[in-house]
Amino acid sequence: MASENNVEKYIYVSPILDSKPSLGPIPSEQILPWGFISVVSLVLTQGVLGLGLMPTGLVTIWGCGSWWALTGSETWKFLGKFYPTPKWVSGNFNYKSILEDD
Repeated sequence: MASENNVEKYIYVSPILDSKPSLGPIPSEQILPWGFISVVSLVLTQGVLGLGLMPTGLVTIWGCGSWWALTGSETWKFLGKFYPTPKWVSGNFNYKSILEDD
């Protein structure tokens, strides 16, 4: 009877509860900005500059990739590479007024 009280009961949780909505590999919060970036790059490269589809595609991929790197989830993994980690040191300096002449 004592062994029945000590039996652990596991609660099964669906892994979908922890996931974020997405459209394939594209996160849902990126769809509207990427659409806007795509339209702007299409207008600029083909409408204003008169370039072909290859430059339009490259500008679109560059713009969407930059937007994702700056605003996507876990941006610290990418942006943290550009800033060195701070080194905390203690300094012992006496206060000296810049208004006083020696």
